[in-house]
Amino acid sequence: MGTKNYNGQQSPKEGNTYCGIYTFSPYSNYREYIQGELKEPLIAGKTYKVKFYVSLADMATHAIKELQVLFTEEKIKSCFDKNSCEKVIVPKRATTQRFMLHSLKNEGFLEERSTWEELSFEFVASGFENFLSIGNFNKDGKTELKEILTVSRKDNKFSYYYIDEVSVEATEKSTEEKTTSHTNNTTKESFKNNTTYVFKNVLFDFDKATLLETSKVELNTLYDYLKEHSELHIEVYGHTDAVGTETRNEELSKLRAEAVSNFLVEKGLESHKVKWFGFGSSKPKVSNDTEANRAINRRVEFKLIKK
Repeated sequence: MGTKNYNGQQSPKEGNTYCGIYTFSPYSNYREYIQGELKEPLIAGKTYKVKFYVSLADMATHAIKELQVLFTEEKIKSCFDKNSCEKVIVPKRATTQRFMLHSLKNEGFLEERSTWEELSFEFVASGFENFLSIGNFNKDGKTELKEILTVSRKDNKFSYYYIDEVSVEATEKSTEEKTTSHTNNTTKESFKNNTTYVFKNVLFDFDKATLLETSKVELNTLYDYLKEHSELHIEVYGHTDAVGTETRNEELSKLRAEAVSNFLVEKGLESHKVKWFGFGSSKPKVSNDTEANRAINRRVEFKLIKK
């Protein structure tokens, strides 16, 4: 759409045009989304920054507090279910392949009309990301709303946002590149006993406990250290965020800790030197109120113990 449109007027952030979507409407759970295909799949283990700009339409009666970005392996069809056309997209029903939903929840509501407001976040890619979709993936009952314009007709309430300048860009070297540089400098890793460390690049696909290939670089380094210090034993701790059921989170955290332990044993570490535990979401490092915080809480830790 151009500068003038049926919901108001706004100059593009850049270029000559922009997109617009309904994020809340008078019709139960009616939604619109923007979907884009990446130029190439993201690289597993690499950190990327997602950024785009939003502006609330002049005619919109309500502002919302949260938008989400959904990364998928396959393209999502415009009507993925005969009973779900023009409704809230439920990722696990919209795709049979891998996906990851990231939430951008502001402290305040997205109510800027006169200018463009930047939304951004960083995340570590899993390597399956081919498409991204932007919109409100929450149903009406879970959508936080703020009334901006008072309307006489109750059924006229809606939230409509313009969106422009969507980008996904790498922010740093991949795990493998950083490790290669680290090796070339002949710097050896050193760990203190009885100190809990968080693996920096031990990664898993969404809701799975299979180690991604990029995880093995860091684990190989740890294995070499353990072989060099044969008096040490190791405990591995799995943690999740608060999304999902308590039972599933506890199971998943244990399976991921076990996957790390099994890798070390398969490399050659004596099995009696390894123990693993799963704590689910019971020991968060930070609150689970944002996607960035949830990413911090999804972690695998380890502690080296001298026997």
